[in-house]
Amino acid sequence: MLERSWISAARLGLKGYRYLQRAVEAEPELYDAYLGLGIYEYYADTM
Repeated sequence: MLERSWISAARLGLKGYRYLQRAVEAEPELYDAYLGLGIYEYYADTM
């Protein structure tokens, strides 16, 4: 069960990351989106 939740969380995290990337592409001055991108990249690098 725990393993399945990690996989689900990873998929949802990647989906959110892609939404944030699109938001920044459409509106580069949407600075709050950069925080989400940075958090995702930090945790992806530390795992």
